[in-house]
Amino acid sequence: MKRPVNIAFDAKRAFNNYTGLGNYSRTLIANLSSFFPQIRCHLFSPKVSHNGRTDFLFDDKNFRIYTAPNFRFFWRSFGIAPILKKEKIDIFHG
Repeated sequence: MKRPVNIAFDAKRAFNNYTGLGNYSRTLIANLSSFFPQIRCHLFSPKVSHNGRTDFLFDDKNFRIYTAPNFRFFWRSFGIAPILKKEKIDIFHG
């Protein structure tokens, strides 16, 4: 059995921006999940907002959300890479 395709996203805008790049990010993630259910989406954001626009990001079993424990600036620069290796990420969309 083939392993799923793992795509990671810098999802800061998807969770916290409700115009331009936020709309683009949420639409892209939703469409990938809808048209390619074999894809596993790994969503990286320093913080997340849970509201009507982002609810689907929390409800899909193919999404995994990662938030920064502390030192958010350093996490985005250095903390994400080990997770990408551990999870065998195929593509990172930043």
